[in-house]
Amino acid sequence: MTSALVVALSCAGFGLLVFGERMGLGAQLAAWGVGGIFLLATIVLALSSMTSRLPRFLAGDERGASLGLAACVACLLLSGVTAGADLAGATIALGGGFITAVILAPFNPWRQRDGSGLVGQGGDRDTGEGSRGAIAVFMVAVMIAAGAIALDRLPTALDRLVEATGWPRALARSTALGLVALVALLGGLHGLARTARVLIVIALVTAAVPFALFFAGEFFDQFSAAFLRQLAESGLEHGREVLKMLSPRAEWPAFALGFALGLIALQPAAAVRNPAGRVFAVLGGMLVALALGALAGAGQWLLDDLVTQRIMGAAPLQWPLFVFDETLRGWLTACGAAPEDAQAAARACASGHPRNLLPAGALRFDRELGAPALALAQGWPIILGYIWGLLVPFFGLLAIALLVHAAATGFSERVLFRTLNPVALRAWRLATARLSLIAAMAGLYAADSMMLRLDPAMFRWVLAGSMGLAFTAMLAGRTIALIRFFRARRAERIAPAPPDAATEPT
Repeated sequence: MTSALVVALSCAGFGLLVFGERMGLGAQLAAWGVGGIFLLATIVLALSSMTSRLPRFLAGDERGASLGLAACVACLLLSGVTAGADLAGATIALGGGFITAVILAPFNPWRQRDGSGLVGQGGDRDTGEGSRGAIAVFMVAVMIAAGAIALDRLPTALDRLVEATGWPRALARSTALGLVALVALLGGLHGLARTARVLIVIALVTAAVPFALFFAGEFFDQFSAAFLRQLAESGLEHGREVLKMLSPRAEWPAFALGFALGLIALQPAAAVRNPAGRVFAVLGGMLVALALGALAGAGQWLLDDLVTQRIMGAAPLQWPLFVFDETLRGWLTACGAAPEDAQAAARACASGHPRNLLPAGALRFDRELGAPALALAQGWPIILGYIWGLLVPFFGLLAIALLVHAAATGFSERVLFRTLNPVALRAWRLATARLSLIAAMAGLYAADSMMLRLDPAMFRWVLAGSMGLAFTAMLAGRTIALIRFFRARRAERIAPAPPDAATEPT
């Protein structure tokens, strides 16, 4: 109920900003308004998701667990969609690794092996009890992978946030990590899943619907037999190119990353009791991630085409009129000046006449205003552009929060609880989980403030090593289960038959 209210109020706030834009609201005020709505929505979700229940903090709430799992899967996959050398090949390898991990995982360490939930009814039991250490090794490997991925992805997410907002990096780092830490500390996985659901709904309403209408209009405007034939031929040709580029040597890092993300997604999957619900949630999350990733790629392609073909490849007199709009002042500069018309652009670069092309390197574009410029070019409210600009970094930051939560809670449950105090109450376990989370967030903050970056080769080998360790633990788990199956069958065969009641003496 709270999530629906937050979505409704956020959309109403965006609508008020659109109305203000029509009334002459400045671009800077509009940008701060969009950022303020996201900030308030995150704080409300964090405060409304506060919990003192250990299972809800570690594995999420059972109410809406399928939607939460789908949202978490979408966020995790969107955070890793840029892995690898080629975007199309890396995306396929990422999805393949994710599906492989979900299918091959023989156990979920966040659930009891008897299916009774994260904790037992009569008392807490070790989720690795009886696995001969397979679950323990598995959780340690996943914990290492989650921490490495979070440390590797944080600079990219903060760079995108700085690019979208224009804030100083210190302010962006403090705000972003403070928000995600607030949600994770107060609500745990329950709060993170709710935030992911709200963010995806906002993305579908403000990005998917306008882009769908735009592409539908373009499709019907050009609808003909020749257009359909050209579309089919280009699709087949692009498919062949993607298959040629799929090289195991080039795309194994993306496959390993997808495999790791699939294992990390087992944590939000623990709250979904129905196996069919888990399958449909994972597939739904993958489809949402694919759709949003395709929309982001299409938007970037439209913006690049707008810049290269209609602006850089044309004389100032042929530029679209929105380039000189007052609300976008500063997005385009010609020879260091923001032109107010075509004549001003020609005068600033001394080209002689607006019909003449400007010299190479004369134009500069502000990436902060790229998405608003694309929205204005299509005739949409500029507010949508500011929303699009913040959605991508917010998805990345939320994925980092999910990764840090998995690493911190895995450490508190597998190392602290099982080693320091295996008979501790749930309140102690919850406290250690939150303290571990604070330490992990502080470590990320310190690492980025000191400009600490993982070497790409080192990151790939850490990821490959941890996933190899997890895969070995998975094979061990399968082997143990198989041995126990054959032992149970053998015990059934050699067990003495019960005496016949008709032949028993009275």
